[in-house]
Amino acid sequence: MINNLSIRFYLNEYKPQGKKYPIYFRITVNRKKSELATSYHIEPKEWSETSQRTKKNSQINEDLASMEEQVYNIAKYLKKKNKAITSLNIKDILTEKYKVNTHLIEFFNRFTDRLALAGESKNENISYYGVTKKHLQNFLQERKIHDVLIENIDYNFISDFDLFLLSQKVNHSENTMMRNTANKHHSRVRTILLRAIKEGHIHKNPYMDFKLNKTPSTRTFLTDEELEQITEHTLGGNESLMKVRDIFIFSVYTGLRFEDAQLLTMDSITKEKKGKHSLRIKQEKTDEYLAIPLLKPALSIISKYENSPE
Repeated sequence: MINNLSIRFYLNEYKPQGKKYPIYFRITVNRKKSELATSYHIEPKEWSETSQRTKKNSQINEDLASMEEQVYNIAKYLKKKNKAITSLNIKDILTEKYKVNTHLIEFFNRFTDRLALAGESKNENISYYGVTKKHLQNFLQERKIHDVLIENIDYNFISDFDLFLLSQKVNHSENTMMRNTANKHHSRVRTILLRAIKEGHIHKNPYMDFKLNKTPSTRTFLTDEELEQITEHTLGGNESLMKVRDIFIFSVYTGLRFEDAQLLTMDSITKEKKGKHSLRIKQEKTDEYLAIPLLKPALSIISKYENSPE
């Protein structure tokens, strides 16, 4: 018997069908309740409140007893698997909304679908999760499996996945994935597993003992000569590449992130009293507004696209 778990069958008088009422049952765990309807309807005179069964219909009574046994079996299974025993979890398993054996890739898909539906994350961020999922699938394929139970993910799984990531070739070259890039994939997998903990699929985060050590990186900057070479290159007359270059050069002279520069419109440009131009923008990453003075190279690019429909 599971402590603090009880089941009660009753007639729901608020949902009558003619003279008959549906038989419901209530699952209570630690005073929290969930209710389900059975497929049976009977008249009140046929029901015994004391026994919570019908007075004469043995088939219905056997089915109610079977449902009761099923609830306790589910609770025992959840306890054995060290999963959260709640009335809602038991109800969801009975109605097949909750799968006891939850797999990683399946749960990954549910997580990203939820992000997309909620509209709380940019499509770009969701696509990054897609890249991480692809690495996970390749890792599992190397192990000759399609998916893995979340409850089976442990320190060794994470450690092996880490080695797999660091061995991946980058852009069809001989270079392998950098530590900081691998850490970003780990960060997304860890976020997925934290969600699994909240939903009661697992109780311990496999990343608890796995430390993500960052590698110090040094940013290199363009010299004046390199910037001039980029500016004057013909790019083979490719107009698309020229537009990308213009956005890049514009970003260089304004200090904008590339994605912020792409979202600019002519309305973002203001002209001050002394004839100077500046940009007023809201940064995508921080949601803060900035006023940026425009230098001549940036102004020349603005003039180039002033009458453009883009």
